[in-house]
Amino acid sequence: MIFKKMLVSFVFLASCCASLAQNSDYRGVVGFGASLVQFSDVDAQYIGDKHMLQLPRIHVTVYLKNGFSLDAAVELTTFTDFDVIQNTKKYVSIGGSVRYDFNRSFEKLVPYVFIGGSLVDASVISTPTINVGAGTTYWFSDS
Repeated sequence: MIFKKMLVSFVFLASCCASLAQNSDYRGVVGFGASLVQFSDVDAQYIGDKHMLQLPRIHVTVYLKNGFSLDAAVELTTFTDFDVIQNTKKYVSIGGSVRYDFNRSFEKLVPYVFIGGSLVDASVISTPTINVGAGTTYWFSDS
């Protein structure tokens, strides 16, 4: 219950703030998105699902320098039935990562790779994880 109150407060505060793109003056960004997770066969036995769609994904990213950023995120499984993926368990993940964007931080389309870790609570088990992946950011406007 406390987690839900914190999440609602975070979303409210983030939506009330001005939206500013990441640049040399504004080095941080609050973002909303989704992620798709694939577990190994062994882990899927514990978690209950091989694939999970995490929606929403709320994150804060702070640009450091030379294409590196720090990212902190909260991911939830709020929707359980899609045509492609059926999530049978509720899933909460809180974690962080280091991103590298190939020095394209200030372009409109920014691909990145990352490595990090998170604490996962998947209804039946809580465990730390190591995360490795890739993604992209698309800036809709300069502000």
